Amino acid sequence: MMNEALQQALEKELTTKRKQYPVHSNRISSLDDKCMRKLVYYRTEWDKQKPTDIGLQGIFETGNELEPVVSRIITSVGLMSTPRFRIIQQQAQTRDNLLEKHNIVGHIDGVMEVREQVVQNIEQWVRYGVLDVKTASPYTFNAFDGKDDLNKFSWSKRWIGQLMLYALAENLEKCVILLVNKTNIYQMKLVEFDLDYDYAEGLIAKAEKINSYVEGIGPDLRKGLEPIYPERIHDYEHCTNCPFQHICNPPLESSGNLELSDDAELAELLVRRGELKEPVDEYNKIDKRLKQMLVPGQDLIVGSNVIMWTKILRKGYTVQDTEYFKRKILDKID
Repeated sequence: MMNEALQQALEKELTTKRKQYPVHSNRISSLDDKCMRKLVYYRTEWDKQKPTDIGLQGIFETGNELEPVVSRIITSVGLMSTPRFRIIQQQAQTRDNLLEKHNIVGHIDGVMEVREQVVQNIEQWVRYGVLDVKTASPYTFNAFDGKDDLNKFSWSKRWIGQLMLYALAENLEKCVILLVNKTNIYQMKLVEFDLDYDYAEGLIAKAEKINSYVEGIGPDLRKGLEPIYPERIHDYEHCTNCPFQHICNPPLESSGNLELSDDAELAELLVRRGELKEPVDEYNKIDKRLKQMLVPGQDLIVGSNVIMWTKILRKGYTVQDTEYFKRKILDKID
């Protein structure tokens, strides 16, 4: 009984936190999203977006709660490092108000400074790069080691543009993500990459294009005209997670043989598959890393584990050209 009461109370608490407000600027954390139409919707149809899922809201709130804790830990750890480093907490001191000029808003977590010797026996703090703290599940934590890994997911790809715009605004060359494992906050890693000026300038141009759409849509609506929005994208893996899918209504395209199934067992298996995906992906990530570390044929005792190898002869053969289907399973678009 009390557990049910607890769950209801938690849901009420999270519901109070998923509020929506008018959006008058381009969010720096969203500009690297692949769908410009969605970014225009954020500015013009902000009140029509679907509320954040309660589970996802809980993940967001967990990250917010952990950030000050992580900040205290990293302050201590940075002074023990060689070279020493520190994170200066501040709002972005933008070069000539660069972001404001293009109606881009965002809050930088900090600027990393490194203690360096500038002349003999004289050290000083030198600005190293812009830094943003990201908390992650164990799977995500293990999946990201460099900039290229951030392209694995649409939501993590946006981190690239976010950091590059901060770097451009701060006149710094280095972007740093402090990635923290939520299940063990003393597991941290730094994912670093350099500012790509062309990439960042492309996002500035994108913000200006969004501004132009918004400036045209407002007068059209007041005149009773049909507003002009950017073209829809046709990426249903992306669209299923879009809070504006229900007003955008991207046409569902298939190979021409789309059917509706009421198979309850199939539906249940797909739900269970989704629940198991993250631990399976983590297993595959670890297994791939083990294959890189182990020497084939070299038996080992490691901790409480024994690794034994058996040589197997595989006969060679030629495979004829064949035709096959590649499967992709997506969440249903309502």
